[in-house]
Amino acid sequence: MTLEKSRFANFAISIFVVSLFVVGGCAPRGIIRTEIPQLTREKGKTVFIRVNILESTNSVRISGKGSYRVAMGRKKATLPAGKEWHIKLVQGKQKIETGGSTKGVIKNPAFPVIFSQKVKNGFITVNGLPYRGIVKVSRIGVNNLLVTNILPMEDYLRSVVPSEIGNRDSTAFEAAKAQAVAARTYAVTKMGKDKSFGYDVVATTSDQVYSGVIKESRLTDRAVSETKGIILMHKGKPVKAAYHSTCGGHTCSNEDAWFGSAVRYLRARPDRIISLFGGSRPFCRDSPMYQWTRSWGKEDFERMVKANLASILGISPKGVLKSIQVTKRDGFGRVVSVRVVTTVATYTIRKGNIRRLFRDPKRGWVDLPSNNFRLKFNGWMYTMEGKGWGHGVGMCQWGAIGMSRKGFTYDKILRHYYKGAYLAKIY
Repeated sequence: MTLEKSRFANFAISIFVVSLFVVGGCAPRGIIRTEIPQLTREKGKTVFIRVNILESTNSVRISGKGSYRVAMGRKKATLPAGKEWHIKLVQGKQKIETGGSTKGVIKNPAFPVIFSQKVKNGFITVNGLPYRGIVKVSRIGVNNLLVTNILPMEDYLRSVVPSEIGNRDSTAFEAAKAQAVAARTYAVTKMGKDKSFGYDVVATTSDQVYSGVIKESRLTDRAVSETKGIILMHKGKPVKAAYHSTCGGHTCSNEDAWFGSAVRYLRARPDRIISLFGGSRPFCRDSPMYQWTRSWGKEDFERMVKANLASILGISPKGVLKSIQVTKRDGFGRVVSVRVVTTVATYTIRKGNIRRLFRDPKRGWVDLPSNNFRLKFNGWMYTMEGKGWGHGVGMCQWGAIGMSRKGFTYDKILRHYYKGAYLAKIY
């Protein structure tokens, strides 16, 4: 059993232990405990996570800031700082070019190739970017490499928290702590979910943004440290800790954003608490994406919708676009279903696919900021006015920042967005 597999097995056991040591099965609904229970007997243990930082590439450059080790099968070596390894596949043939003072070529190297730090606080660099922990380069198929970063969970979060919520000032410290707990919880639920992948999470918005060492900051490091091992739970299990940038005044229930059953702790929540402050200003009002506007000329809009419709449906839509009709909204303005009407057919698009329907080629084909919008057409121009950024489920990051600035602590922020969940310390 490899080092990382052994550590993952230990972590899997710890999660099993969690289910055995939850006091009374779960906390009372809507309460986050002041005293956070320690749910395992392995207090202080190190949990490792495997992050896919690069895939579908045939070339990668690896080096070290400080001396570092490399292992290929039974062969091991220690290399000086700055010595670069260029691993590449060309037409299915593999080789490694080594640089520095001892240049050379290694043909048909044994995969995986594993790089680790030798010196304390040293880093392994991947294409010039520094990473903590171990870097593993594997061959996938004929002409693809997979680069995985294996590191302690808390070091992973030191990059994820600022990458997701930004490097903020001290007024947003409690929001950073809430983000650390949400990100840790999300990561825990992903670990070992599909062993065939060879990793637990990817380093992009498909999971959580992870940027290595370059994003780390003192404030977010402290937020991670002060919440070490703490996750959100519901009925004895880690929650699905969804979060997004900006809710636009109200979050969304999970079943209105995605296909699937309603989840108790992912209910639509107002992004304000009127009774305490005597006003109705949303906590996320300072977000640059609280309100937004998009506009398209008639021909550009019709081409865009037709291309996106084909991508969603997997078939070429028939006819010329006549109208787009909103057929259902949730109780807070988000569009849940639209009908696309052409001269010869009608197509229904629902939930998360609605943001895909309006992917704009002039903006890099990214999703529409949110489903909370109003669309108008004056005969030659389509105009859309909307609120928020992201799917709208779970914690609103800008809302958390607003709550932190108003004096809310991280546990109260989490209680607001994940009603019915409670905190627990799993290591």
